[in-house]
Amino acid sequence: RRVPAHLHETVHTAVLRVVAEVDGLMLRNGKMVFELRPDVPWDKGRAVEYLLSRLHAPPPVAQSGTAHGAAAQGSGSAIPAAERGQSRLCPFYLGDDVADEDALGFVESVGGIGIKVTDSSAADVTTTLASHRLDGPHQVLAFISRFVKVADTAAGAADGVDH
Repeated sequence: RRVPAHLHETVHTAVLRVVAEVDGLMLRNGKMVFELRPDVPWDKGRAVEYLLSRLHAPPPVAQSGTAHGAAAQGSGSAIPAAERGQSRLCPFYLGDDVADEDALGFVESVGGIGIKVTDSSAADVTTTLASHRLDGPHQVLAFISRFVKVADTAAGAADGVDH
């Protein structure tokens, strides 16, 4: 991200050379970054699925036709088949980069909420799997602050304690 503009093409060429020369690497372009990672079936969407399974709170069954629908429903899922569709959990994921699309798609596929963080001043109108958008870090802060306040109020109502 901190490479001077006149060197972007030089860096891109060097990255492509490394990917061609090193077996088992894949390239994913991001927002002013080149992400090199192992060429394995793992991404942020699968990481979110794994984390949800570790919470013992499986998400609802994934809807077919979505980014991770097959993975969430298939036998390779980290969520045991008997537990899928039994959670009251509603996961949400905020992401600002193309590398976040796998997680945004997975969360949306299980009935959660995907939120793309954009920068309207930079005309960031990229396509996304997220169903919602926030305009920059200031809106993320406002959203999280409001979310915590509402959750705290709901928790107080549920246990009879003013939080």
